[in-house]
Amino acid sequence: MAVGKALLAQSLDSAFAQAQPCLEGSGPIPEETFSAKIPTPDGSGIDCTPTRDCTPSRDCAPTRDCTPTGDCTPTGDCTPTGNCDLHIDTRDCSACLVHNPFGGCVVRGNDPFCEASKGTQNAAYAAEKAACEGQKSAAKTACEGQKSATKAACEGQKSAAKADCERIKEQDRVDCERLKSQEKLQCETEKEGQKVGCETEKGAIIALHRTGNLGNVDGSAAGTGSLRLCFHDVHFSDALDKLTLSVAASGSAALDVHFKFVPLDVGGHFLCPLEWTADKNITTSVPPQSIGASLSLSREYASGSVTYQGRLDELPIKLHFQPSPLSLVLQNPNFPLACPVAAGLINGLTLGLAPLIPEFLKDYTYKLKPVTFSFAPDLPAQSIFGHSVKPKLSETPLALVVSGVP
Repeated sequence: MAVGKALLAQSLDSAFAQAQPCLEGSGPIPEETFSAKIPTPDGSGIDCTPTRDCTPSRDCAPTRDCTPTGDCTPTGDCTPTGNCDLHIDTRDCSACLVHNPFGGCVVRGNDPFCEASKGTQNAAYAAEKAACEGQKSAAKTACEGQKSATKAACEGQKSAAKADCERIKEQDRVDCERLKSQEKLQCETEKEGQKVGCETEKGAIIALHRTGNLGNVDGSAAGTGSLRLCFHDVHFSDALDKLTLSVAASGSAALDVHFKFVPLDVGGHFLCPLEWTADKNITTSVPPQSIGASLSLSREYASGSVTYQGRLDELPIKLHFQPSPLSLVLQNPNFPLACPVAAGLINGLTLGLAPLIPEFLKDYTYKLKPVTFSFAPDLPAQSIFGHSVKPKLSETPLALVVSGVP
C-alpha cells in the first residue's frame, strides 16, 4: 500500500489544526551564568524644563452685592378726615307787615330784622367752613412734607450704605489682586529655583557618567520551573522532510540567583570601592508568547529499514524577573556598605538616580538548546487471512509505501 506524501502532509496539518495539542512539564532548570555591566547614570534624558503652572487661580471678581434693599416708599395717608360741611340757616322770616285795625293782616312780607339776623348767621357759617378747609389743607401739606422728608432721609441712608459697600468691595478686589500677584511671583521664583537645581544635578550626573561604568554584575541562576507549550499553525512540507509551527509558551520558575558585584572604571571605584556578593531567590514568569519553531527530518536506510533523524532548532523563550535584578542590587544590605557614595546619591533626596540606572536582565531571553532525536517506525504485525504479516515501511520521493510478508 502506498500513500502520497503530499496527501499525508495535508492530513497531518488538518489533524494538528483540529487537535491543538499542548505539552506540559516541570523539572529542574540547569545552572545558567550571566554577566552585565551597570553604567553610571546618564543625565541626557533629564528634562529640566519647568512644568509647574504659575497661572493664578485666585478669583478676584467681586461677589459682594451692594444693591440697596430698603423700601423708602412713604406709607402714611395724608387725606384730611375732618368734616367741613357748610351749615345754612333756613329759618322762615315771613311776617305781617301792616295789620288791619279791625283784625287781620293787610300786608305780608319778610321781616327785615329776621333776614338780617339770618344773613349774619349764614356768613358766620361760611367763615367757619372756610376756616375748617384751611386747617385741613394746612394739615395735609404738613403731612406730605413729613412724608417727603422721611423718604429723602431713607434714600440718603441707602445711598450712603451703597457707597460704603462699593468702597469695601473695591478694597477687597485690590487686596485680592495684590495677593494674586504675590503668589504668582513666589511660584515663578520657586519654579526658577527648581530649574536651576535640576540643571545643577543634571550637570553632576553627566559628569559622573563620563567617568565610565559603575560596575559589573556576574552571577548564576538555577532552580525549578514548569512550562506549557501549545502547538499552532503546524505545517508539514510536501516531502515530509521539514515541519514548521508556532509554539505558544507560558509558565513560571523559582530561581536561586547568586550575584557578584565588581566596581569598574574611575566612577565605579569612586562610588563603589568594594566588591560584594549576594544570594537571592527570584520568581520568574514566562509571559504568554508565540515562538516560531522549525523541525527537520532526514532518513537513513540500514539493513532494509528506515530510521528518521530529527532536529528541533533553538527556541528563544522570554523570561520576566520579579523582583528585577536591579532592585535586588539596590535593596541589598551589602550595597550601601560597599557603595556608600552611590547609595547616598541613589537613595538621597537631592539626586533620585535609581530610575535613571538601566534595568539589566529584567526581561531575559532564555534559549532552549537545539534538540536532536531519532526513531525507527515499528509497525505492529497484522493478521490477514489467518496469517501474521509484519508490515515494512519504505518510501519513494513522493509516497510512503507499506509492504509485508508472512
